Amino acid sequence: MRSIAWQGDWPVTQPYGETSLTVEPIYKTLGIHFHCGVDIGMPMDTSLFAPAAGTVTDVGWGRLGIRVGALTHWFIHIDRAIVRVGDPVARGRLVALSGNKVPTGGATTGPHLHFEVQRGYLNHPETSVDPMPVLISAQGAGSGELGVFMAALTDAQQLDMYNDIQALRNASVIRDGVTRDMLNAVETDLKAAIAAIATATPAPPPDLAALTAKVDSLAALVLRIEAALKAGGSTSFPNA
Repeated sequence: MRSIAWQGDWPVTQPYGETSLTVEPIYKTLGIHFHCGVDIGMPMDTSLFAPAAGTVTDVGWGRLGIRVGALTHWFIHIDRAIVRVGDPVARGRLVALSGNKVPTGGATTGPHLHFEVQRGYLNHPETSVDPMPVLISAQGAGSGELGVFMAALTDAQQLDMYNDIQALRNASVIRDGVTRDMLNAVETDLKAAIAAIATATPAPPPDLAALTAKVDSLAALVLRIEAALKAGGSTSFPNA
């Protein structure tokens, strides 16, 4: 998988969602073990980049948190951060180097990046957000047709696409990561959205001459009304 969030093309070693691994936290309302992010297998010291503009809110052993609006983007198992708490970061900025450190101690099966998107606190299933839309929308033009379409959408349109993906997940159409069928369906919707944007007719500019004439007419009418009131007389006026 390619993304602006890292350098190179690396495999997804564990997708977001339900898992049989009991080391993962339990999604209490569903009664299942749940992986709150996506794991990308990559060698040590792979360059990691911010997939969206934000502010660094947490830097620690094996972890980096970047606040993006109401969400936090977490880079976990990093070897070291290149930024400090409080730093503003632009989309595509180098923020860390990947590694194999575990923030809570212990060991992993090998060097990899755990990328997590949270509305709440780290590794909490109920507030986790599927990170794939963030990573897909962050792909550059060289990352495939779907990435080009996502990059051309407004934030609101990308949010609509994300909600579509969440609806599919909640309907149990997908449970173990992004499937090819789902991507194809989203790509179809994106093509339609792009076509609508490309063919949209912009609103015509205002007719300034007509507006000026209207204002002048209203001003003249006001003067006539004032003159009539001062004279104490009455007269009829056309509709404005």
